[in-house]
Amino acid sequence: MTLFIFAVLLLCALSAMVLWPVLTLAALPLTGVAVVLVVAVAGGIGVPALLLSRRRPRRSAQHVSLAAEREALASYIDHAFRPALLVSGNNVLRANLALLKELGMSSSGDDIIGMPFENIVHPRDQQRVPQILEQRDGHDEVLTLLRADGSSSRLHVSVFPGAHPTLRMLQLGGTLVNGERSTQPPGSTWPHKLAARLGDVLFALDDELAVAYISPAWSLVAGAGSANATGTPLLQLLHPEDRAAVTQALREAVRNSGAATPVEARVLNAQGPLCWMEIRARALSPAADDPLPGAVIGVMIDVTRRKLNEESLRAQRRSLRTLVDNVPGMIYRGHSDRRWSMEFVSEGCLELTGYPPTALMGNGPVGFGDLIHPEDREYVWTSVQMRTGRGEGFELTYKIIDRGGNIKWVAEIGRGIFSATGELLGLEGLITDFSSRQRVQEDARRRLIYESTTGLMNHSVLLDRLAFTFAHATANGYRFAVAYLGFGGPQSLAQEYGPADADRLMIELGKRLKVLHTDCNGIGRHDDAGFVCLLTDFTFGAGPRSHAAASPDESQVEQRLGRLFEGIGMPVRLDHREFALRMHWSLVWHDAGRHRVPGQLIEEAIDTTTAHLHALSG
Repeated sequence: MTLFIFAVLLLCALSAMVLWPVLTLAALPLTGVAVVLVVAVAGGIGVPALLLSRRRPRRSAQHVSLAAEREALASYIDHAFRPALLVSGNNVLRANLALLKELGMSSSGDDIIGMPFENIVHPRDQQRVPQILEQRDGHDEVLTLLRADGSSSRLHVSVFPGAHPTLRMLQLGGTLVNGERSTQPPGSTWPHKLAARLGDVLFALDDELAVAYISPAWSLVAGAGSANATGTPLLQLLHPEDRAAVTQALREAVRNSGAATPVEARVLNAQGPLCWMEIRARALSPAADDPLPGAVIGVMIDVTRRKLNEESLRAQRRSLRTLVDNVPGMIYRGHSDRRWSMEFVSEGCLELTGYPPTALMGNGPVGFGDLIHPEDREYVWTSVQMRTGRGEGFELTYKIIDRGGNIKWVAEIGRGIFSATGELLGLEGLITDFSSRQRVQEDARRRLIYESTTGLMNHSVLLDRLAFTFAHATANGYRFAVAYLGFGGPQSLAQEYGPADADRLMIELGKRLKVLHTDCNGIGRHDDAGFVCLLTDFTFGAGPRSHAAASPDESQVEQRLGRLFEGIGMPVRLDHREFALRMHWSLVWHDAGRHRVPGQLIEEAIDTTTAHLHALSG
């Protein structure tokens, strides 16, 4: 512009120098000189202006150079607030900071320069890239771009073609969520940040079930060395023993186009222990504008702690079950009903009752109440109801009939199960076989009454029974008798055969005398060579049993007793030796007028036998 003004002024000065002599010589009036000067100046200004105006249109019609247009568009992109980039052909020439933040590449922006534009586009949309770049009217399209961390961003893209046919400027809008523009600012990666802070692992699989995306939480599960699992088949990340179950669940999801059944699997971790993950997946229906990167999406939830707790609980249950099953007896939990229905019984039930546990539990074919001996059923029911009614435990001893028909003594200890309001919900306890202990107690009680060698009454019990019989007979007026049976001659058996053989002989003779021992009669050993017999039942040796008469025939009784004693006095054989023993006996009938105390009967019978023995010896 300065050059133009200088040229105009120079032209005006030259015009004045040429025209001034002519105007002076012609002696023109002053008005005419002014007109001539105006015409000269106008010509000096107008002619260059006309030349410039005709020259300018030819210059604007020419194409601006490619380098200048690149610089102009690059400057515009750098100062744009929205994500934008410049593309030449199919390669990226410039990308602004807003776009680099959107892609998560703020610190590595140079890596994108020169890269094919398709490399930052999701494979699902790469086929549409040439068509979008051919747009020349700023048409708005939607593309899915890939971020540096493997996630994707659904963006609006507007294409503005440059003057040069190979240049394209692309402006990108806000992130889309479910087809709508996100309210998050441009370049925001809040879904990725949310996934990074979430303890669960989010993942997406492609059509071949390879990992298309996996959230950063994966590195906490599989270790830092396995953090980049993109492109790896999912099954290779899992324990070989769990791959079949996961494959079946994923195929089911793809086949039904829905959610798969949750499945638990172990994740391989070379740097630490295996992690148990619960995998929940869902197949996606294919859609052209689907923003999600895979055919299957899902979440992995860390259930390692729960699995360890479950395994510990199972181990405790196995130990408890083993302990319960090895307890000698039947542990039970049941209801307080007449049938004694059982919810649970241990394996000891089989040994105790002969029935397997399933036979007694629930509505099985046998109720425990059916096994209780009929004589004890009412006792057991009443005792349990009385104790549980007072909120107390119970201890019982009763008889049952097992599967083989054998009668067993059992001992039960139990208690009631009550609700918070005091309602009786059931019973639990332990039932053990008491038969052996009962036999021990019976044996102990028997030893208190009977001799262990002969099975006959011991002397003190015999005297007690004699005293009772003496008093009862005196009060009621019936007859009874006392017999004494002695063996040997002037010398005792111990003197004649030795103490050992004498004792063995007395044991064998006592066993023979058990034929006289009944509920009414009592036999006992008196000394080293004699037995005392208390007789109130005189039907022995008289055929079928009948009630004893109040006044028995004394002669008949003595005859039958003599025949019985003759059999008892037969020779005794010990260790291939035969012992022929001399036997003497006497019978003394009770006489209330003559006998004042019970012991007089025994003394009289012994004296009579001894006198008879001396008479034979003399």
